[in-house]
Amino acid sequence: MSEAEILFSGQYDDPPDVAYIGRLDRDGTILVRRARLLMPDGSGRPPGRLQGRGKRLYHFGEDGVYRAIVD
Repeated sequence: MSEAEILFSGQYDDPPDVAYIGRLDRDGTILVRRARLLMPDGSGRPPGRLQGRGKRLYHFGEDGVYRAIVD
């Protein structure tokens, strides 16, 4: 991802492992593509709280806290 791109978590009716990548331009945000958020073992992200800070994405779930660097 570049500095002009944004990662959005999925909508209410999406599974927890769905995200969307958008691009910022002078007219606003444009949807670029749909993405999946995967756990270290390759499975889809389970329910839990998702929070981002800069290039870091945190998942707070029943089995612990996971951190990913989003590039």
